[in-house]
Amino acid sequence: MTAVWLWHLPSLYDAAVEHEFVHAVEHAIFFATAILFWWPIVRPAPRLRPRPHPGFQILYLLGATAQSTALGMLLAVPERSFYPHYAKIAVTLGISAVDDQMLGGGLMWSGAHMYLLPILVILYGLSRDSARGTGDVPA
Repeated sequence: MTAVWLWHLPSLYDAAVEHEFVHAVEHAIFFATAILFWWPIVRPAPRLRPRPHPGFQILYLLGATAQSTALGMLLAVPERSFYPHYAKIAVTLGISAVDDQMLGGGLMWSGAHMYLLPILVILYGLSRDSARGTGDVPA
C-alpha cells in the first residue's frame, strides 16, 4: 500500500512517466509489493506459516480498500493537476490535466472495491465450513 502512495507523489510519478528505467523500477516494485501484499490471503506456501485468522484477512482487505479509496478520492477531486508532466502535455492529449487526473482517480476509487471480492470468498468459506459442522476457525 505504501508503494502505491509513494509512486503517486508528483516527483516520483513524473520521473516514472519521463524516464523508461524509472518506469520499469516502479513496475518491479509494484509487482514485488503485490506478491507480499497478497501472500497472507492466497497462502501460496501454507506449510511455511499457518493460515491467518479469517477475521484478520477481512480486516487486512478492508484496510486495503480504505487506503485505495482514499488515494482515488484525493486524485479524483482536485482543484489543480498534481503532476507537472501532465500539465505540460495536456494539450497534446486532448484533455485537460485536471480532467485526466480526475478520470484516473475515479478509476482508482471505484477499483478499490476489488478487495471486497476476496472478502466474499473468505466469508463463503466460513459459511461452508459452518454448514459442514466443522465450525472450526483456523488459528
